[in-house]
Amino acid sequence: MGLRHDWRRTKTLLAHGGELLLLRLQLLRLDMGVQLAQAAKIAALVLAAALLLMLALVSVLVVAYVLLPPQAKAWVFGGIALFAALAAGLVLRRVPVLWRQCRAQTAHTLAAMRDDFHLLQRHLRPDSHDVEILPPEQHKD
Repeated sequence: MGLRHDWRRTKTLLAHGGELLLLRLQLLRLDMGVQLAQAAKIAALVLAAALLLMLALVSVLVVAYVLLPPQAKAWVFGGIALFAALAAGLVLRRVPVLWRQCRAQTAHTLAAMRDDFHLLQRHLRPDSHDVEILPPEQHKD
């Protein structure tokens, strides 16, 4: 295993590493696109929930104020406020779940890239004699 073999091995490792890095970066780009889409979906959900709850609350409060006798207004308005708070809480509970899903996929891709770099680093060290990456016909030195 001379200098020529080491040079070919290094070139092969760098070529495979470059291809792998390019593939991982493409996956990371896709993951980031999905994460951006999820962030937009989260923002739209929060905004829609807030607007709908505000509209419903105002409508119900106006109708209840006009129709209810004075002694029932306190109970009805308190119940509506409690229901609105529970509904908003249920909608907002979905936000962290969506965010964790996006973060997990991106973290997985970044961890795979880190592992690839460590593997390439280990194989490119001068004291490394792992030649299984080269096809057998190239080991004739």
